[in-house]
Amino acid sequence: MTSKRIGENDKGINDYKNLISKYKEYKAIPSTLVGPTFVPIDLTYGCNLKCSYCYISSPEETDELDTEEWKEVLDDLARIKNFGICLSGGEAALRSDYFEIIE
Repeated sequence: MTSKRIGENDKGINDYKNLISKYKEYKAIPSTLVGPTFVPIDLTYGCNLKCSYCYISSPEETDELDTEEWKEVLDDLARIKNFGICLSGGEAALRSDYFEIIE
């Protein structure tokens, strides 16, 4: 799987910047905010439990990002000054590279 880097000229980024400018104009968010306030990240769909209410236990196979691809995503979030992230999953700690990604 190849990841797509967030670029300054991407339509989605420009749309996001326009939306943020409107929020700032109406003082709905702090003027210092330049990135998303919070990004939940599912590092894996793997889990050692099978809770009946959990969407992760769906039978579909899904490709996951590798270590380097996750590092690129996290670098991009840092570059756009993301306020916070939550690493989740499935069970994120089941990944052998979990601590490397956290670093």
